[in-house]
Amino acid sequence: MKMNKKILLALIMTSFVFTTCIDEHLLPNFGHVSITSDPVGAAIYKNGENTGKVTPANFDELLSGSYNFSLLLGNFVDTSFSVQLNEGQEYSQDIFLSESNPLGKIVLTSNPSGAAIFSEGIDTEEKTPATFDKLQRGDFNFTLKYNLYEDHNINVNLEKDESIEINTKLVIAGTAGSLSLTSDPVGATIKLDGNITGSVTPDTLVPVSAGQHSITLSLEGYRDTTISTNVIAGNLVAESISLTVYEPRGSITINSNPQGAKIFINDSDADLFTPNTISKVEAGDYSVRLQLENYYDSTFIVTVIEDQNTNVGVISLTEIPIYNISASSNPSLASSITGTGEFKHGDEVSLLTVANPGYQFTRWTENGTQVSLDTEYSFIATKDRNLIANYNVIGNLSVNSDPEGAEIYLNNESTGFVTPHVFENILVGQYNLTLKLEDFADTSQTILVNRNQTTNVGTIFMEDIVPPVQAVLNFKEDAGRIIFLYSFNQDVTLNQVTLTKPDGSTLTQNSVQFIPEGREIELAYPEKINGLWKFKFLGNKSGGRKEAFELNKGLVVN
Repeated sequence: MKMNKKILLALIMTSFVFTTCIDEHLLPNFGHVSITSDPVGAAIYKNGENTGKVTPANFDELLSGSYNFSLLLGNFVDTSFSVQLNEGQEYSQDIFLSESNPLGKIVLTSNPSGAAIFSEGIDTEEKTPATFDKLQRGDFNFTLKYNLYEDHNINVNLEKDESIEINTKLVIAGTAGSLSLTSDPVGATIKLDGNITGSVTPDTLVPVSAGQHSITLSLEGYRDTTISTNVIAGNLVAESISLTVYEPRGSITINSNPQGAKIFINDSDADLFTPNTISKVEAGDYSVRLQLENYYDSTFIVTVIEDQNTNVGVISLTEIPIYNISASSNPSLASSITGTGEFKHGDEVSLLTVANPGYQFTRWTENGTQVSLDTEYSFIATKDRNLIANYNVIGNLSVNSDPEGAEIYLNNESTGFVTPHVFENILVGQYNLTLKLEDFADTSQTILVNRNQTTNVGTIFMEDIVPPVQAVLNFKEDAGRIIFLYSFNQDVTLNQVTLTKPDGSTLTQNSVQFIPEGREIELAYPEKINGLWKFKFLGNKSGGRKEAFELNKGLVVN
C-alpha cells in the first residue's frame, strides 16, 4: 500500500520536533568557572580534591550547585573561596595570593631628615629615616611632610621579598616646580638625581626643586636613558623620552696559531672559527675555549667591557703527540687482537684479545712485565706501547678405570679428582698418569695431550692386590660339647660353612655375615667326636674386586 507523501512528511517533522524536545529537556545547561591568580601557577583544589590544574584555568560543564575552591602555592597563604553556581552561569575569580612569610622592605630617608611619614593619608608616627619591613608585595603610597617644605608623595611597587631604599630631597615651600615625564614605550622607572622616585612613566613629579636635574629612565629590554632638565619654580616642565632597545655592544677578537680553531664561549659552541670577532657580547667575564684537531684545547678567561672590543691577540696552540699502540699474541696464532693503532695523548685505548681454539689466555705483558690479567686491557695513551697477549696451548684429557673411583695423579701431583674424569683446557705435552686405589696396585702410564684435542686413555684395568683368604682354626671343650673357633686374615663376607664329621656325615650352615679381619667366630657341636673334622668356607673378599673364595681346612680332635 502506498503512503500519501503529505502524511509521510508530517510524520517525519513530528519525529524531529519530538526528538529535539527530548534532547533539550535531557541535556543540562552547564555553568562555567574561570580562575586566575597573582602570581599564576597555584594548584587548584575543588571540594577538597586536587583537580590537576594550576592557575589560570577554566572549569567547564559544571552542574548547578555549591563549589569550594582552594589555591595552593609555595611561600603563599592557602586561599579558599566558595561559588554558588546557577545553571548556565559563567563565574570568574581573580585571587591575589598573600605571602606566608613576607620579607619585603621599604627604607625611607630624606634631606633634611625628620620628615613625618604618612601612608595612604594616615600618620604612621614614623619619621625619616624609617624602615617598613615584613611587607607583602604590592603598591604603597607614602607622603613626607616637613614644616616649611613642600609635601612629597612617593609611590612604590614592591615585588615579592624586594628591598627598596628611597632617598628624597625635600623642597622648600614656594620654590618648587613640577616635572611631567613620558616615554616611548611607557612603564619606565624614574630616578631623579640618581634617587629612586617610586614612579613609572607617564607620571608627574611634584614637587621638584627649581634648578638643573638629572632624569634616568630604566625599562627591561631597553638601554638606561639619562637626560638633564631645568625646573623653574611655579612652572611645569614636560619631557618626552624615546628609549633605545638594549643590544650589547661589547665584542671579543680572537686569533690562533694555527688558525681554524673552533670557538666555544662558556662551553657553548659559538659556531665560529679563528680568526674572528664575536659581537654583541654583554659586559662581564667569559670562559673561552679553542678546539682544533690534533691540538690541545686552550681555555682562558676574557673580560668584556661594555661598548668596547677586547682583543686577546694570537693564542698559540700546542700540538698533541700521536702514539703507536701495537700488540701481538704469544704463540703467534693463539688469538685475534683488536684496538691497536695510532692514538692522541690522553685518548683511552682498549685492547681486546680473543682466543683461537686450543689456546687459553694467561696475561698481558710489556717488556716481560705483567700489566693485566684481563682479556680486555684499557689504559690512557701517554707513550708508544707494544703489548703481548700470552696464551697457554691447551687440550683435554679423559681418564677412566676399572674399578672407578681411583685417585688421579699427574706428574706425581694429586689432581684432587677420581675416575672417571675429563680434564679440560690443560697444557699440551707429555704427562705421567698414575691411578691409586686402595687394595689395588698403583698403575702408571705416559700420555700425550695434543692441542685442541681430547686424549682418551680408555679404561685402565687396576690390579687387585688383596692376598688369598686364610683361616685359623681351633677348638675347645665345654661340658661335653666341642666348640670350634675360626678367624680370617682379612675382612670377608661369609656365605656358607660346611662341616664334615669324622664319620663322613656333613652339616651345612648358610648364613651371610660380615666378619672383620681377626675376629674369632664360635661354632658349637653338642658332643665331642674324636677324629678329623673337615671345614669348607664359602664367601667373598671384602677388599679389592670382592672375589669369591672357597677355603678348605682340617682339624684333628682327640
